[in-house]
Amino acid sequence: MILAILNQKGGVGKTTTAINLAAALAANGESVRVLDFDAQQQAATFQVPNVEVEITATNAALKKAVEKSTATWTIIDCPPSLDEAAPALPLADLVIAPVPPRFQDISGFAKLRQTVDATRERGNPHMQLRLLVTMRDARVTLQAEYEAQMRGAFGREVFTVVIPRTATFENAASAHQSVLQFAPSTPAAAAYRALADEVRHLNK
Repeated sequence: MILAILNQKGGVGKTTTAINLAAALAANGESVRVLDFDAQQQAATFQVPNVEVEITATNAALKKAVEKSTATWTIIDCPPSLDEAAPALPLADLVIAPVPPRFQDISGFAKLRQTVDATRERGNPHMQLRLLVTMRDARVTLQAEYEAQMRGAFGREVFTVVIPRTATFENAASAHQSVLQFAPSTPAAAAYRALADEVRHLNK
């Protein structure tokens, strides 16, 4: 299954999701490959056991890497631009959009849905789209309201699991590790294990 991690905004947890979801899938013995399609190449700085990370700096390199991948899971870490990320969409079986529960981020998801719908019409009709609530701060009441709005508006397109806002992610990234390596017993690690379970269910 080919997954594209995509949002037109930066700082929403795309690379965090790509790396930690990869780690959670690989921990179950499945073969996983991450394609770093973002010009910042942050995913390539991580060292995750049993996960191969490859930089794909051009559209042609991305297509070739996807075509030759024999991994059970191929995860594309996309750039924070719909135009720049567009070449990944025809290749993807599932688009995961990390979206924090904030007004400006929710409003941007509608444009992403339009882009995905257009890609489906142009030849990838079976591509799935799922919204992932990220950077959720349990102390902020307004975020709970925005999350409820997201679930009310998009229903089954929203993953059940919520990724919490925690310094654990930053600390793990500083060590160039996934949270499953750095702090395996934390809620952050548990959240990505739960996400992996939901993604596996979509692949059945």
